Amino acid sequence: MSLVLPSNARGPILDLALPAMQLAVDLVVRNKTTGKALRLHLPAEWDGSDLSLDFRRRTVTDSSGADRSSLLDISENALWAVDPMVAGSNEIEIESVRAATVAGPNLPKAANVDGSTGTQEWSEPGNVKIEDTLGAQVSGTSDGKSTQSKYLVATDFGLSIPTGATIKGIVGKLRGNRTSQPGGAVTFARVRLLKAGVILAPDRATAGLNVTASEREFGGTGDLWENAWAAGDFDSKFGIAIAVNLVASTGFTEAAAIDWVKTAVYYQDPTIIATLRWEKGYF
Repeated sequence: MSLVLPSNARGPILDLALPAMQLAVDLVVRNKTTGKALRLHLPAEWDGSDLSLDFRRRTVTDSSGADRSSLLDISENALWAVDPMVAGSNEIEIESVRAATVAGPNLPKAANVDGSTGTQEWSEPGNVKIEDTLGAQVSGTSDGKSTQSKYLVATDFGLSIPTGATIKGIVGKLRGNRTSQPGGAVTFARVRLLKAGVILAPDRATAGLNVTASEREFGGTGDLWENAWAAGDFDSKFGIAIAVNLVASTGFTEAAAIDWVKTAVYYQDPTIIATLRWEKGYF
């Protein structure tokens, strides 16, 4: 992917030489002097057509001359809607932003118990570091009343996020198990993330969601768990904390296990493909 200047080097026209691509890519043209930008959405399976952006006529055409204005993002086109340049020098930057990439899902390298909530203790917390059926266990006898576990905390997921990447979403995955007793239940009480080793307040536990032998997923590809994130936040102190509610009938003990835990981070990694200076109508 490259920028090709018009033969007479006069603007405001940008010609973009584009290869065929398998994945969707966004192209952002930004006037860093004014902060205004426009965004083009190139769909997956792009055929390799070059694009020409004429800012004077406000047209987007491909190498065959066909109108490709449908590629413009109508919500991010401030550079298109006004005079794109100001008097004097303008620093123009063209950025390629790939569709969201995922780091993970990875298993944790560390696991422990945090007593800042609940009373019931987890045993063998380190079992969640291995994808098998030997989980961290918790139990409680409550005579029909609910008791809550302490936090089972998994950290250090070995997630590699490029510096400067935009974090789009975070997903926590786990598989649990439960020793079922008559009239009993085990549900998720709290599912929270850790940032810099601190358990955050936003919660993704759904009321009444049972701990079962099936895989559960919390968060999503576009869910930031109500926090701002940077690449450096996903270090060894990033993690996920899980607490469960145990309800046992009179005379019974209710027990559950978390077999394994994983996290995945979805991000966009922008790449600057060209920068140029615009002065007095010339590149």
